[in-house]
Amino acid sequence: MAIGLTSLVAIPLCAVAVAKGGDLWWVTFAAGWVILLALGARSYLVGVAYELEIDGADLVWWTPLRHGRVPVADITSIHPERGHDETDVIECRGRPGIRVGDTAEFALFVDEILRRRPDLPVELGIWSRLARKRGRT
Repeated sequence: MAIGLTSLVAIPLCAVAVAKGGDLWWVTFAAGWVILLALGARSYLVGVAYELEIDGADLVWWTPLRHGRVPVADITSIHPERGHDETDVIECRGRPGIRVGDTAEFALFVDEILRRRPDLPVELGIWSRLARKRGRT
């Protein structure tokens, strides 16, 4: 959603900057919005997994442009991402962590992982904890 809203601002700003004949202030401002759009798109398209699945002994994950598979035995911890209330990280041995949205559904998925790995250190994010408190999981 943030990408769409940023696009609604960035595209008209670029058009205005070009129409004004390259006034430096407008070009700089429009370029800043385009950079924010690109960073947001990168984070959404390759950074945050939107689907997780347990397939046998493996955790399978998907982002819009990437996917991967990691053995559940290689998961070292699950914790909130520092500085981001809306994402959690599944840390894995020998590879970068998998960023995941912090939702009630993710809390249920963590329960499934804990059934297979009861020794796993887990700290859920604020939204998952609230969902559990309200009895949604």
